[in-house]
Amino acid sequence: MPLPAYVPKDLEKYKRHPDSVPFTAELKPGAYVFVQDVDGKVWVAPDGCHVHPSILGRARPVVSAGELTVENNGSVIDINNLSGTFQCHPDCLLTAVGGLVLQGAKIEPHAVSHYEV
Repeated sequence: MPLPAYVPKDLEKYKRHPDSVPFTAELKPGAYVFVQDVDGKVWVAPDGCHVHPSILGRARPVVSAGELTVENNGSVIDINNLSGTFQCHPDCLLTAVGGLVLQGAKIEPHAVSHYEV
């Protein structure tokens, strides 16, 4: 089944953020923003102002976007769909969680919260 893709509200073709990397269980603990590309891979970069459009760069569409907090060993303790750039529906978090698990994340109970768009 094809995944719905969200086009960024900001169509500036930003270069890829230098700290943008695919999620892995070895990711340093901290606060990140994420996007999930149309192939299902979840990419992250350190949290900051207006980072979402540069995680993939070049105004590429995504299937999910938001914020997450990681602790040791890829443990995700918080994840949401908060992104002014992509404004993804809350259901996108189901796809993001699946992608994160496939990439080695452990999603902690009560980690998922969503914002209405």
